[in-house]
Amino acid sequence: MNVREVMTTENLLTIGEDDTLAAAAHRMTWGKCRHLPVVRDREVVGILSERDILAWHGDGHRLDGPENLVRAAMVKPPIVAVADEDLGEVAARMISERIGGLPVVSHGRLVGMITTSDLLGRIVAEMYTPAPDRG
Repeated sequence: MNVREVMTTENLLTIGEDDTLAAAAHRMTWGKCRHLPVVRDREVVGILSERDILAWHGDGHRLDGPENLVRAAMVKPPIVAVADEDLGEVAARMISERIGGLPVVSHGRLVGMITTSDLLGRIVAEMYTPAPDRG
């Protein structure tokens, strides 16, 4: 199984590196997501997670000041996945790196996201899908 079979491709939310961290937090809250790919000219240049925002704020920084921009707290370069990658290898990388979501890219451009929720949803679907009746 590969990443393409599990990744989310619809309604992907992104943020720019010059946006404020407050705007990113609002977008995450509104979009009910914990990870935002940071894009510049449609290319993924970083990723910002809920954890990154909490760490920034926990270090005594504000979220809404003119110097409190996404670029200051984002992870760069981003760890990414490719749609044709083996799902098990990507899941293992997410576990070893303690990452809850990866942008899925093609030639550096965002084509999807894969998150622990996507992986868990697939596991649950496989475990609880009734086997076909062969009787």
